[in-house]
Amino acid sequence: MLQVFLAVVGGSIGMLVLMWTIVYVVQYFRPDGPLPLHKDPELVRRIQLKAGMQSQVRFSDIRSLERSRVLIGQEEDDYQFIDGSSTGWPETWVENLYRRRN
Repeated sequence: MLQVFLAVVGGSIGMLVLMWTIVYVVQYFRPDGPLPLHKDPELVRRIQLKAGMQSQVRFSDIRSLERSRVLIGQEEDDYQFIDGSSTGWPETWVENLYRRRN
């Protein structure tokens, strides 16, 4: 009985490894070609974002926009964040929060 169980489990694992190997080899020797530029969703989304059109915004986009804003030297507000501590909210943030309250 134990031999049958081990044969079934071993056969299943062997088939899984065989299928994984076949898929890996096929993908290695026949990779997907690059997408045309007009069909690349990442490029289309970035073009829409730069054009000001509505699109999904990802965290990486926010990070890259913030990085470029800092590199250009644009300062939004006088918000200071030093050594892990905030020095307080700018007045414009407090006013915006007051206007948006329920």
